[in-house]
Amino acid sequence: MQEYIIIGNGVAGVSAARRIRERLPAAPIRIFSDEPYPFYARIRLPQLISGRVAGPQALFLHPLSWYERQNIRLHLQEPALELDLSRRLVLTARGSYRYHKLLLASGSRSFVPPWPGKELGG
Repeated sequence: MQEYIIIGNGVAGVSAARRIRERLPAAPIRIFSDEPYPFYARIRLPQLISGRVAGPQALFLHPLSWYERQNIRLHLQEPALELDLSRRLVLTARGSYRYHKLLLASGSRSFVPPWPGKELGG
């Protein structure tokens, strides 16, 4: 059976996992993320910071129970450190994981304009 590994637990990674599960109900799927939380609405972070929502769980788009129901192994706070493409391995601080199909869905970084003061904290 083909093992799927997805690096990134954002919209692209979770959407891919959902599609794989629809097409292949028994396929092993693992998602690796460096974050401590499951997929959440980043656009709502100001509501969390301001106290308008009660805790990070209010931002989750898919709680941990969703991953369990979908039979998706979620590896939180376990970023991929290295890829061994010749042996088809993902290496993390906790171990190595074999894959047949690999998706890199780790997102991007926002452009920060070169404004004065951008290096200041906060």
